[in-house]
Amino acid sequence: MFVQTQHRVVRGALAVVAAAGLVASVAARRATPGVTYKLTITTEPPDMMRSNGMRNVVLRAHGVATATQQRIDLDAIEPNNTLLLPQDYFLMLDTGKTTQVSPQNSIYTDHFSLAGAVGIGAVLPMQQQDMSTLTVSRVQAKLDTIPGNDVISGHPTRHFRVTVDYAVAARGTEIPFHAVVEVWTAQLPLHLTNPFEQIALLDSAGPMQAIFDKMSEIRAQMGGGVALKTVTTTSIDISSMGVGGGGMAPLQIVQTSEFSDMKDADIDPAQFTIPKGFSKSG
Repeated sequence: MFVQTQHRVVRGALAVVAAAGLVASVAARRATPGVTYKLTITTEPPDMMRSNGMRNVVLRAHGVATATQQRIDLDAIEPNNTLLLPQDYFLMLDTGKTTQVSPQNSIYTDHFSLAGAVGIGAVLPMQQQDMSTLTVSRVQAKLDTIPGNDVISGHPTRHFRVTVDYAVAARGTEIPFHAVVEVWTAQLPLHLTNPFEQIALLDSAGPMQAIFDKMSEIRAQMGGGVALKTVTTTSIDISSMGVGGGGMAPLQIVQTSEFSDMKDADIDPAQFTIPKGFSKSG
């Protein structure tokens, strides 16, 4: 009797172990190799606006990424604005689109504009007007490879410099833009993009299409890779804007974006889904 009891105990223990192993195996199959990371974006306003009390716009976020999918969770944005809320997150899936999910409002949208939240639009109200009133012309871009062996977040990178010139006409006034974009890329097996980056804020159709197309050509010349750090310095010649603009130095806006603290991790695919019950907006 004692031996039979022992056998039952052993069989029960083995069953528990087997069940635990099965659960672990299923969990392991569900997890996907990837990384966790942090993302910081700082937009510095022109000196003229800084002297009037405007502060840097700073966005802090964290996220996860696999070879085909990515998620960015917003931690904070200063100063606060109505376009982005803490706890909002963004899904960049293999469909090629970006979806903004707002847990506070239980909604999600595939059509959103970040131009007024970060980047030029955050510090220059002109960029927030009706885009249909703008026309873009004289788009030129040049790519240079910068020697060096910079390491960012533990990854060796290639350093590129993109110089872009174009003119934006708004309500009969043409305003020249000059941008210098410093980009550090790394060859990583990851779907890792920055939806807040200047080129990501451009529309592939409409008045900004010419810039989008030119920048897409430049990106192709870079040979792919993940942009781990980007510093964009945009100078805007306001001398043609009439009252207050004549004779003034160009407005200069600097945006710095950087992925950091990248760590290998097993990523739960559930993180790339929209919660049940959330309604689509827009």
